[in-house]
Amino acid sequence: MVPPSVQRIDKFDVVRRLGRGGMGSVYLARDPDIDRLVAIKLLHEGFDNEELRGRFNAEARSASALRHTNIVTIFQTGTFLERPSSSWSTSKARRLRTSSRVEEQCRSRRSCSWLDQLLAGLQYAHAKGVVHRDIKPSNVMADNEGVVRILDFGIARLGDGGLTRTGVVLGTINYMSPEQLAGQVVDARADIFSAGLVGYELLTTKQAFGQSFPEILRHIGFQDPQPIEELCPGIDPNLVRVINRCLAKQADERYADCSAVRRDLDAVRQALAGDIENVAPATVMRPLSAPAPATSPTLVIPRRSSPSSSGAPEAIQAAEFPPARRLKIAGVAIAVLIAAGVAWRLMGPINQSNKSQAVTSPAPQSPAAAAPAAPVTVAPPVQAPSPDARSAAPTTGDPSPGDLLRAQASDAWKRGDVEIALVSVAAAAPLGPVEANARLLAEFVATSRDRATVARRSALSVNGRGTTAYAAGDARLSEGDRLAKQGQAADAVRAYVDAARRFQEATKTTPAPAPVRVGGAVKAPKLISRIRPEYPADALSSRVQGVVLLEATIGIDGKISDVRITRSIPLLDGAAADAVRQWVYEPTVVNGGRVPVIISVAVEFKLTAPQPIRVGGEIKPPTQTKRVTPPYPPEAQAAGVQGIVIMEATIGADGKVTDVRVLRSIPLLDQAAMEAVRQFEYTPTVINGVAVPVLMTVTVNFTLTPPAVERQSGPPPPVK
Repeated sequence: MVPPSVQRIDKFDVVRRLGRGGMGSVYLARDPDIDRLVAIKLLHEGFDNEELRGRFNAEARSASALRHTNIVTIFQTGTFLERPSSSWSTSKARRLRTSSRVEEQCRSRRSCSWLDQLLAGLQYAHAKGVVHRDIKPSNVMADNEGVVRILDFGIARLGDGGLTRTGVVLGTINYMSPEQLAGQVVDARADIFSAGLVGYELLTTKQAFGQSFPEILRHIGFQDPQPIEELCPGIDPNLVRVINRCLAKQADERYADCSAVRRDLDAVRQALAGDIENVAPATVMRPLSAPAPATSPTLVIPRRSSPSSSGAPEAIQAAEFPPARRLKIAGVAIAVLIAAGVAWRLMGPINQSNKSQAVTSPAPQSPAAAAPAAPVTVAPPVQAPSPDARSAAPTTGDPSPGDLLRAQASDAWKRGDVEIALVSVAAAAPLGPVEANARLLAEFVATSRDRATVARRSALSVNGRGTTAYAAGDARLSEGDRLAKQGQAADAVRAYVDAARRFQEATKTTPAPAPVRVGGAVKAPKLISRIRPEYPADALSSRVQGVVLLEATIGIDGKISDVRITRSIPLLDGAAADAVRQWVYEPTVVNGGRVPVIISVAVEFKLTAPQPIRVGGEIKPPTQTKRVTPPYPPEAQAAGVQGIVIMEATIGADGKVTDVRVLRSIPLLDQAAMEAVRQFEYTPTVINGVAVPVLMTVTVNFTLTPPAVERQSGPPPPVK
């Protein structure tokens, strides 16, 4: 019942109250401007103090920032009767619940699909730094297309029976993790625990921890729920392992994040889908219960619904199809009638026992023609064969009416006219043989499912998983598997075809994915091609070296799309960024789809002694600025040894001699020559602005000086 004071909230007309919690109530209302249904949460009177008001508004802001297919987005906040309120769009939806009457495998597949969508929404929220803390079935809804959406992000409540208490613990007791019950700081793994409880309930239709307070504290903290295998005999053990790991008591033993859960869950879903593919579907067609009137050759197409009370077959009515398909169905009917006419012509010589008097009708006369036209003979209608006749193989080489209709169905299927193909098979069903119809339908089912699977992989490769179209396609794919399992082949084909169309739509409309930072479950990609940077001349001349740190964005093709300097060395930054832009990595794949990633890279510049360059050509000999004359070794003088010692000297970038090697030796003079050359100095050799070492040939000449003649003392000799 809606209180009189809230029959209209702001501009919205309140329809009814959807639920009442400890902090507030949620109302279903209608926006009169655009005739749209909305849900409005309004705080109760007495809970509008500053603390609660601040938390309510903060939580509304954080939830409104989440834009994801599987999250209900708050589009408006406000105040009504001095109480905070928030609004979000809504549609016809139902609480997540799988009937216990549903066949086990189908329930598992549907539960996997819903749980995967729930985890997708949580994964997005966790990436934005938001932990829900209150995941439970009543906060997770599925619309008519099977799209799951999460409600009430971060809303704490007061009250009994598993509701949250403000300031104590945030969440619902029956769906809390052990660390949440202990009042500890929680992270994404608390939501994974709660999501596992939702998955448990979807599979078993029972609450994992349904005990009352305070017994539930002991059960959640120290006891496991009843094993899923006991409640669901025959369930896939891999699916059980996924749920049990989500429900680990210790947070470290659970999945680290939602993406890891979804990877294991997707493997289970693929395995369940494989079990469906080997099932040969069959559509049960209702036989004709009465022959068609002799005067009206009408082909009757059986319906999927139950027979009428009169027992006569009913033709397909246009009302069974959406308006957009009625024109196509009319064309199908015409095509079927044409095929039936051909069949009568072929069967004319065979059904001699069914001959009846020919019906002759005169051709219309024109005013100018006095003579009657030649009569036209219409063949009698085809009688519906008995079940035995429909199962029997043809006894002649001529195609039967059923064969003609199946051939028409195959041609239509190859052209992509799905409805014409299905209606043609339905028309061929009462004409037999049954095995041929079953084989053709099985081919349609297998082919359409393969196409849907290929389209699904394409959507995954471009990260279309989070789109509405992908979620709808996934739901239709699961529905097709269920219909195929139940033998409703034609409906299964339609579901698969629709799933492929939605996956293709997701492929085309998927926005470019946001880059994911490497770390945790996202591993650093492998470097395929690395370009070494050129050492800038200014840095070389200034003797600058070090490590430049950069942040690189790697696209889905593995190439660098953006580079940002995080630790700068000004003279080296440009060369480092230019080199990194040319690097190539292996694409990063997350949940089956390629995603761009952000990674930190380092480029090191290290000064090393360059190889000396030999003087010659454009490399001119450096100018000598210091020369030392070597002392003449006494041994060489005593032995009368003289000559030129030829050496090769390495002159460093600073102009000093760093190494000397003798090329032409004079043993008694070599050592003195090398010691003198090591003290030589030159002007540095500069190439492209950078001082480099050079190799050059030097010579040292040792020449003996003749001794001076001694003069005798005393008077000169007399001159004769």
